[in-house]
Amino acid sequence: MANITLVTGGARSGKSSYASRLALATCEQPVYVATARMFDGDKEFEHRIALHKKDRGPEWLNIEEEKVLSKHTDAFRGKVVVVDCLTLWLTNFFLDADSDGAAALEAAKAEFDKLVTQWDTTFIFVSNEIGSGVHAETAMGRAFVDAQGWLNQHVGRAAQRVVLMVAGQPLVAKEPAAATPERVGCWSTEQRREAALLDAALSTRALTMDGKGYFLIKLAASEQQPIAVEYHSCQTNEKGEVIDPATGEVVPCHGAARAPAARVVRGRTAKEVQVRLFEASGGDSLVCSHMHACYVGRELQKAEQCLAEGRAYQMD
Repeated sequence: MANITLVTGGARSGKSSYASRLALATCEQPVYVATARMFDGDKEFEHRIALHKKDRGPEWLNIEEEKVLSKHTDAFRGKVVVVDCLTLWLTNFFLDADSDGAAALEAAKAEFDKLVTQWDTTFIFVSNEIGSGVHAETAMGRAFVDAQGWLNQHVGRAAQRVVLMVAGQPLVAKEPAAATPERVGCWSTEQRREAALLDAALSTRALTMDGKGYFLIKLAASEQQPIAVEYHSCQTNEKGEVIDPATGEVVPCHGAARAPAARVVRGRTAKEVQVRLFEASGGDSLVCSHMHACYVGRELQKAEQCLAEGRAYQMD
């Protein structure tokens, strides 16, 4: 399944702006899918669409699609895709179903389920909490509000993360369980005891360090390439002294005398940095341990997510 984020909230809560920032932080050329159906004579709506287009820069690939999002999967592959928005998307199903909310909902859910089977794509869906506003006066209005609420729930269940926008501020309503420290507070006494025993056992195991070196991952959100990885050598000479792999000179590797990084690799995304680390010039990777490569890959993904969500990153 695809990586899915749902960004929802009220009108003018900052949903679209937040979704766009999130996409640009993790993809050099994200895709923007506009689901609005244009109606002749609606000048105010045309003006709103023009403003949205003006806000997006040349780095965006723009696609207009009223209903069948899954027919654009080739354009989505390997990208971050912002679908803006689910409310207008559902409206198109609703109108074509003669205002039958149940039929519109089932058609939209089926298309959504088909779309998100594309595993190599990140989707950011923008939606509205229209049920939080004024109660609909007509039966048709109430049918649509119900369908929108059920669609939001369907997408929210499938999403790895759900963000509620309030006054331009993102409130994380759902995130991957592994990234939720609050879970520990729900542990029973027995679970805490077992975790402590496991930590004690893991602390005594024999570890073999990667013979080539180790990495320190840092974030600098203001930089053009915000993810930075410092490479520190663990390569040694015949005397067992750590040396700079480029010059062969002995370098201090601990305490205040620690030498500067032998190399610094930067990038916009986790994948970009990982390729540069593991596929260095001449095919010479900076990693020789499979377990180390897995660890670095996981940490880079965590760093990228923290960058996208504006959270502090702490390397494990």
